Amino acid sequence: MTSVLQLPAELWLQVFSFLSWRDKLSVRCTCSHFRHLLDKSRPLWRGFSVTPPTALP
Repeated sequence: MTSVLQLPAELWLQVFSFLSWRDKLSVRCTCSHFRHLLDKSRPLWRGFSVTPPTALP
């Protein structure tokens, strides 16, 4: 039996491209293989930014 993790990285990156940033974060937490794929693919995170909170009065 073949593991789904043996699919080519290009195929996974194509699948991940359809996910929202929240879904990508969830997938990233499922296994080290997916975390590695997502971490090395900057274009998948385009449009995602972290804004620090403003100082409270």
